[in-house]
Amino acid sequence: MSDLVAKYAALQALVKEIAEETADAHDDETVAQLAIDHHTVVRQFESIGNQRILEVSDRDAHKAVGCVTVTEFLQTKLRITQPKKRLQAVQALEPMHAMTGEKLPPACPNTARELAAGTIGPDHVHAVLDVLKKIPSAVDVEQRARAEEVLAEFATTLTPKEIGAAGVRILAHLDPDGRLTDDRDRARSRKLNLGCQDSQLMSKLIATLDPITRALFDVVLAKWAAPGMNNPDDDQSPNGDHADADPQLLKDAADGGPSIAVSAQPLTRCATMRRPCRKARSSVLCSEVTCVCSKHARCRFSARSAVFQTQ
Repeated sequence: MSDLVAKYAALQALVKEIAEETADAHDDETVAQLAIDHHTVVRQFESIGNQRILEVSDRDAHKAVGCVTVTEFLQTKLRITQPKKRLQAVQALEPMHAMTGEKLPPACPNTARELAAGTIGPDHVHAVLDVLKKIPSAVDVEQRARAEEVLAEFATTLTPKEIGAAGVRILAHLDPDGRLTDDRDRARSRKLNLGCQDSQLMSKLIATLDPITRALFDVVLAKWAAPGMNNPDDDQSPNGDHADADPQLLKDAADGGPSIAVSAQPLTRCATMRRPCRKARSSVLCSEVTCVCSKHARCRFSARSAVFQTQ
């Protein structure tokens, strides 16, 4: 038996002994400190667990226990609820191997150090990583590293939700005018997750939309989730939950049917243009479009506002 295997066996025995003990004989201050110490150790073991997961991944050791992928190993053997987020944390906090074989330093060394010390937990780590993902690719390496250092320091005293609020200030400092964020950053961040149907056959939809998709979605909701649309008894506002939005829109889209712009009343949306539409001869009004001008291919988006109108 190797030293590491023996230590884990001794650890399991020690944990069993601790579980059988109570803090009844101690004063209140000691009881509170024991709870603090316990959760510090739990957070430290989160860091050690990341090392174990990386070792399994590097050696394809998951196949030895009947798992095809590392994700399957995390789900079935480690019983981790969100394996994707855990693997993202491993990639950010652990020294990965380069293509040539040497070990690279962690992408987030300060966050990794705080987790190993037990001063932050996995929720803090995910909050830090969520902010770092939003940093535009045009930001240089030094500023990105400084942002990670500051976030790791904040994480030792703030809650995960407060880290997100602090991240907003950091992002505003790195990109005050919003000019560094480009279409590549938005494409990297966009996502759409359609959940499984529940017992009531309802599905949860979670999405991060780019500006154009969001504008188009607003057009859809404004037309198809308006009060009384296909249902005279529907008095809900399109600014609400859109619970009664008619699914006929998706059927029409799938069948190649009529466009959403079939309302008797024109709908306006604020968007931006880089140059005027040459055929429409106007930088302010471009008819028969939602937010992307499908009729005039030369319409583009940029920084100044324009009004698009659908008929």
